[in-house]
Amino acid sequence: MTEGAIPFEETPLYGNFTIFIDLLQTTGVYRILEEQGPYTVFAPTDDVAFASLPPDDLNALTTGNGTGTINRTAVALNHIVKGAYNVSDLQNETTLVTLAGNNLTVHATGGEVRVDNATIAIPDLVAKNGVIQAINRVLIPNDAGGAANLS
Repeated sequence: MTEGAIPFEETPLYGNFTIFIDLLQTTGVYRILEEQGPYTVFAPTDDVAFASLPPDDLNALTTGNGTGTINRTAVALNHIVKGAYNVSDLQNETTLVTLAGNNLTVHATGGEVRVDNATIAIPDLVAKNGVIQAINRVLIPNDAGGAANLS
């Protein structure tokens, strides 16, 4: 735990992550973040990341319903890696393994840092049990279902 850090729900930008936090809570993944860490959470924002999802995928992630099937727990776990990584720690072509067991590849070029297809929009939010990197896309693993993983 980082000295002086605050819980995830008390970060200054908490209101930007309400859909993701609800996903963490309804799947039970949130409990992992309360355990020994540290963790890095690549947190998709409500206003950009979730807003850009196809409607069926958004519905499946937020309600568990929809015409398609999405493994909500796999999606939640795909946004968390062990270890506290600030943007300065994320080197180009680094591979991070998510708690879902999937690989995320870091692309760092020209001052922009991407994790797979998501750009880190708001970096290095220090939380109680690690670091939050706000991203502009939802990281849906290929085996989780949904249309968004095809893009």
